[in-house]
Amino acid sequence: MNPPSEYLKHMIATPNMVNEMSALPDFTQNRKLDLNHGEKWRHHPSFQTPMLTKGDKDFWVGDLVKDTHGSYWLINKFLSKGEERTSENEIKKIVFAECFPVFSSEVSGIDGMPFLTGLSTNFAVVPVKYLVPLLNLVSSIKKELNFQGNGCTVGYDNNGGDISRLWSGYNQYKRIIPGSSENDQKFKKVVISPIVIWSDDTSGNKSKQYNVFDSYLMYLAAMPLEKRTRRENAMFLCTSDKNLQAVNMLGPIVEDLKQLEEGIEVYSYDHNDYVLLVAPLLMLMADNPRHSQLAMHKGTSSKAPCRKCLRLKPRTLANLEMYVDPLTEHRHVLHDYRRRDLTQLHEVIRCNSTDVPRYKMISDKYSFLVNGSEKFLALRAFDPTQDCPVDILHSVPLGVIKYLVDYLMKKVLTAPERDHLGNILLSCKNKDAYSRNFRKNLRHCGSFLGRDYKQLIQVIPTVLGMVFPDPNNTIRFISQALNYLGQLCSLIYLRGVGEKYDMYMQSLRSALLNFTDALFKLDTHLKDHDPSAPVFSLKPKLHILHHLVEDIERFGLALQYETESPEQFNKFIREHLFMTNRQYTSRDVAARFGKQFICRQLFNGLSFVYTKRWKRSNVWYEEVYRSETGYAIKAIQNETPDFKELFFGARKNITDSYYINRTKIVGGLTGLFDTESGMVLGQILEEQDGSFVLQRYMLLTCDLSISSCFPGVKTDLRGNLYIRPNGIIPSIESIECKEVLDFGFIINEREGIRLVNISKFGTYWAFISHYQSLNA
Repeated sequence: MNPPSEYLKHMIATPNMVNEMSALPDFTQNRKLDLNHGEKWRHHPSFQTPMLTKGDKDFWVGDLVKDTHGSYWLINKFLSKGEERTSENEIKKIVFAECFPVFSSEVSGIDGMPFLTGLSTNFAVVPVKYLVPLLNLVSSIKKELNFQGNGCTVGYDNNGGDISRLWSGYNQYKRIIPGSSENDQKFKKVVISPIVIWSDDTSGNKSKQYNVFDSYLMYLAAMPLEKRTRRENAMFLCTSDKNLQAVNMLGPIVEDLKQLEEGIEVYSYDHNDYVLLVAPLLMLMADNPRHSQLAMHKGTSSKAPCRKCLRLKPRTLANLEMYVDPLTEHRHVLHDYRRRDLTQLHEVIRCNSTDVPRYKMISDKYSFLVNGSEKFLALRAFDPTQDCPVDILHSVPLGVIKYLVDYLMKKVLTAPERDHLGNILLSCKNKDAYSRNFRKNLRHCGSFLGRDYKQLIQVIPTVLGMVFPDPNNTIRFISQALNYLGQLCSLIYLRGVGEKYDMYMQSLRSALLNFTDALFKLDTHLKDHDPSAPVFSLKPKLHILHHLVEDIERFGLALQYETESPEQFNKFIREHLFMTNRQYTSRDVAARFGKQFICRQLFNGLSFVYTKRWKRSNVWYEEVYRSETGYAIKAIQNETPDFKELFFGARKNITDSYYINRTKIVGGLTGLFDTESGMVLGQILEEQDGSFVLQRYMLLTCDLSISSCFPGVKTDLRGNLYIRPNGIIPSIESIECKEVLDFGFIINEREGIRLVNISKFGTYWAFISHYQSLNA
């Protein structure tokens, strides 16, 4: 096993890694871009940075500080909010200290607060929080720890306890630097580096069948998504065959994670000193079966198939609970049930050892399971009931999309209809709008991979309506379900939301509700016309999608914890498995990944310790030195940047098939462009002289719109928008492409009327967020 602590020790000893490993909780309003924008990172105590450095001064949570205006504050937490552009034209986050104001009735002419010393404690800490820029803080003021002294001018009720603990100055991460005086104690700097654990199984055979190996990987949560998904940033922990399952390997991993929660002292290259490194576990990524296994849950085949709530498995459509929306008075399938929580898990563990009959009753009814995964409960930062986010790969492409597409192709369409639909899909234009084109034969849909279903759902809703303009009832219900599913996927597969986050969440809930209602109507229809058809509304993967909303609130958008990238890392594990003699595979594979990691860190400039021994006058001497890579290796980094990618595999572990966001302007590019006159729809055209112009498009208007999301705009039955040419913008120097769109469906070639395919990932949200400006 390669312990997580060993990886982190070497990474922080590498140049320029502290900013990659840590990030402040970001409180920028109406935005969800990275994992530090999630509610857990923002509010959980284990993820709060206890100190920051400004110049040569360290400021700690609980410090009494003075700002540039002479005001005094008690620091409660550190955070970032908003951005600013520096003189070097770089975007930098603005750092704040969240503080309580401190006032006194006494006046002093010296720099300090003498009213906080001795018996004079006539002061007040106001329990109202303010944001003070870190740049405005000047110095820390020494204070007495007697908080409730004589003459205290404010009463403390609900907030008093928190403020009292802050005032005491206690911090579990404070480590005194050896040699500092009692009057002027110095503490080691602290780096909070949240991590993500991934667990999965893979085959040790070339046939990719049988001989299952369970494995664990680790990622740095503070890294941006684009860097985190690279092969070099996936840190292999351990693997084992059938002799050890995933839960059996948890013990050593959790013990190491407990040490990281308390903090370990390591050398930091960027600080040029020893620091306290704290690495709390943010989340566990896995597929649905592994999530259940590691969350004390029996799985999706049990009586309560959801690992997040206590919903019992419905057997038929009649067993589905319904509710009535008080605003619309429409009936919907109920998916909001009582959540599982830590209290229930601890109760199950207690009953397993002291009250076996009650344990059997709870385990049977609500599908709790004591199987070894309860070791996770030793961690303060991790909650198995909340920190196992929805796996969209197996719930969406390999879940609801696969269910509908397979049933449509195998049970509903005839062979000629299926072949005709496949030919239309292959001939779709504007393929440059997608990073991967659909090239599969629909008759083999049962063997499609997740990426195939993702590409298919972006085009099939529109194509299906064109191929079957007058469909029978079954195709009509399936087409409607696929249409709403396309809109839902267009919202799910987003890198981040930079603005109007509240509107995004409202649109996501609405799309999820529409899709669920469409599936229920389809099931109701199939109940009478095809009794052998699967009941889609009863699928556990449909229900788990309704928990995606709370996961997005807690962590960020779903792509931040998608599992396709870690799944693709399995091929590297299998490559190493093939190179072993199968005698001690766990050790051999861990050793190979460990050697690769060390070589890569040495190339990146790792600072390491070595011992030098020499003999003088028949006496051996030794001394410990700290060193780093030499000038020749550093020269290779600067002179041949491709060396790292070719030799160490520093490449993306996943293509951008889920989403494409181009910034380079090329001929034929269609999308949403940010121009000097605002947001416009357009297509880049290349002139004969090689220059580029922007063909502008406008939305077609109508008095009675079919779509409720885009009133006053002409759409087809699937919500796709009609556009037509509206002039040329000759100068494109200041134009930026905000979203790549699909204009490939031509309705009237003579007038240039086209359809904008809103099922393409990102398109639906782009129009919802910019609709007002585009329709102005």
